[in-house]
Amino acid sequence: MIVSTGFSSQAERQINLWDIRKLPADGTGDVSAVTSLNVDQGTGALYPYFDPGTQMLYIAGKGDSNVRYFEVTNGDPFLHYLEAYKSTVPQKGWDFLPKRCVDVSVHEVMRGLKLETSSIQPVSFRVPRKSEAFQEDIFPDCAAGIPNMTADDWVSGQECRPPTLTSMRPGAMRTQGNTSSAPAVVSVKDLKKQLAEAQERIKSLETENAALKEELAKAKAG
Repeated sequence: MIVSTGFSSQAERQINLWDIRKLPADGTGDVSAVTSLNVDQGTGALYPYFDPGTQMLYIAGKGDSNVRYFEVTNGDPFLHYLEAYKSTVPQKGWDFLPKRCVDVSVHEVMRGLKLETSSIQPVSFRVPRKSEAFQEDIFPDCAAGIPNMTADDWVSGQECRPPTLTSMRPGAMRTQGNTSSAPAVVSVKDLKKQLAEAQERIKSLETENAALKEELAKAKAG
């Protein structure tokens, strides 16, 4: 499925859902959307964002002060309105952070950045659940932010591989190759050692730089 936003013939802001299997290969002929939803009479462009983990579609409009979100299903009417984030300050733009950035401990399913006239405000979308346990149903594995192939592989025409996923469970992480990995921990002692080595290197470079300047000055004078 593909989601598009635009305007109807009556100048209403509209959300359309398309089935790519029904699109003609030659690009000709009439194509009907699986479903069309008229939003309102606003004039600002609508920015869609789909979260495959929760099957939720977020719609933020330029100049609006709200973000509507829908659940996407495989059956009619396909788009089910859930709720809307509302504020009193209009937005000039909107973007969502990668899913791996959310705080699962407070059941945060999405986090967005709202661009206002003089600031950028973080906005949290949460599921109201009393249990403090990790919720597997709303936090399936998400994109790990690791390339699944190199640029050379793509240019050479190799078959595309599925995205590399990572677990959202606290303390767990899957990296490329499905091997477990934990961030390296550096002690204060090691940090002090690295700092001392860096300072010695800087001192050596400064001495070398001073000598080169002196030689350059002698060369110009001679």
